[in-house]
Order: sequence, then C-alpha cells, then structure tokens
Amino acid sequence: MFTEPQKGVFDYTEGEVVAKLAAETGKSLRCHALVWHSQLSPWFTATNWTADALREALISHVTNVATHWKGRCYAWDVVNEALDEDGSYRKSVFYNVLGPEFIKIAFKAAAAADPTTKLYYNDYGIERPNNKSEGVKRIVKLLQDDGIRIDGVGLQAHLHAETHPTAAEHIAVMKSYAALGVDVAVTELDVRILLPITAANLAGQTESYQNVSSAAKRGWSPKRPADPRPRSLPPASRSSSAWASPSGTSMTPSAGCRSLSPVRTTPCCGSPTSPSTPPTTASSRRSRRWRARMPGGRRSCESRR
Repeated sequence: MFTEPQKGVFDYTEGEVVAKLAAETGKSLRCHALVWHSQLSPWFTATNWTADALREALISHVTNVATHWKGRCYAWDVVNEALDEDGSYRKSVFYNVLGPEFIKIAFKAAAAADPTTKLYYNDYGIERPNNKSEGVKRIVKLLQDDGIRIDGVGLQAHLHAETHPTAAEHIAVMKSYAALGVDVAVTELDVRILLPITAANLAGQTESYQNVSSAAKRGWSPKRPADPRPRSLPPASRSSSAWASPSGTSMTPSAGCRSLSPVRTTPCCGSPTSPSTPPTTASSRRSRRWRARMPGGRRSCESRR
C-alpha cells in the first residue's frame, strides 16, 4: 500500500498500525522516510516532470506526511540515499529535474510541517571516512549554508562480517559529522555473513557489533554538552536498538522498513532501551534488523504511497 497512491490522495492505514503499537507499548517512533529515489509509485514514475511541477509535488508530499505524524515522530529521515557510491549525487528523478535543490526543498518543508521533530539525512556506506562520507558532509553544509535546519546524520550501517569498519574508522567518521554540529544515529544496523558459516566470519560479525557499540557509546559533541543521564549499552557481542547521538541521547534504529518516498512513508517503532540479540547465523541475503510485524507475518512498516 502506497502512502500516496494517487496524486494528492494519502493513505496512512498501515503506518497507523505501527504508531498504535508504539503508543500502546511505550515505544518511540523514528519515522522513515520522506524522500527516497527507489520504488516510486506508478503515477509518479509515469509523470514527465517539470521543475515547477516536481517542486510542488515534493512540497505537497513532505508537508502532508510530516503533518499527519506531527508530534508522534521524535525524528524523521527526511532524505534517504541521495548519494552514489563515489559520493556524487545519485542521478534520481529528483536530482535530474531539480539538482541538489530537492534536498533543500524537502528539509524546508519538513521543518515547517513539524518544527519539533529532529530532521536527518540517512544513507548507507558512510560508516567510515571515504568519498561518500565527504558527500554527506557536503549535504549538511549545503543546508546549513542556506540556513535550513538539519539535526542529524543517520548511518544505516548495513555491514559485512568480512569487510566491516574498524572501531577507529567508526569513531573518526562520527566525529567528523558531529564537528558540523549535528547528531549521529545508527539507524538500520545489520552485519551480514557470507556462506558457509565459519568460526572466522562469526568472529568478524561479533567484532563488527563491538566496533559500532564502542563508537556509539562515546556520546561526544563539539557544540552540545553530553547528556548527564545514565545510559547503558548491551554486551559488546550484542546489537542494540539504542545508540548514542553526539549529544548523548539514545537514538532508535528503524524497524526494518524502507519508505518509497515520495510514495511510501512509514513510521518505524523502536525502543530507546530494549536491546535485540542478532542471530548467530545468517546468509548474505538476510539482515539482522528488528522487524515489527502485523498479524499474519507481514511487516507492519510496509506501507506504500
């Protein structure tokens, strides 16, 4: 089900299932995502967009969705995966028609629709210093230079047991984002293993979770004091749904869902305190993200526009 199945027509039915579950069980909602290049709805992909028309559609979608969930999302992934692997802008329909301006449009609309929620840029492959992490910092500065609010960077952290970043690399890249005055969140952590399962790649998986944990619990920020409230992390060989931002607050990863922005947007529920243990075995095709499910086994976050 798409969040906007037809132009200007919105359906929040499946997202409300997750929001209701979160409200009933005292969970926080991290909402994902307002703009994403992938899996766009048929009416959207069939449209021959002009700059003015796409700008209007983008503002309409972000405003409607963020307003619907206003006051219920502690954070939004406003723009998701706007960069290619080399750090250049992804040649999506948004970029091809509007250029980098589409990122400004989305963040401005989200800030206007819900002034209290935290606004994030979210991406994968940015968990160590590289060309793509430089691209992320370029996006943060692009918004800041124009006086547009961005509160944080989300690291999807889809890692591999055999090639995962070191703890020093995690710390270095998180520190580089925090130096720009934004929070840092680990949003979709999983560590994949190539088959067959061996003692070596299981050890690599364990080490990868340890590296993320040791980096996340530092809680540093160059511009904001650390939160004095006590905070605990699970044992290093476990993954947790609580990760420290540079300001010292805990941030929850998404509940294994992806939005089809601007055509699918779903709030994702997670607990700021409850750890989840990663499976001990997996293939490269299985991720370790905690998933909220509806009756019958469907993922409750699978709401489409």
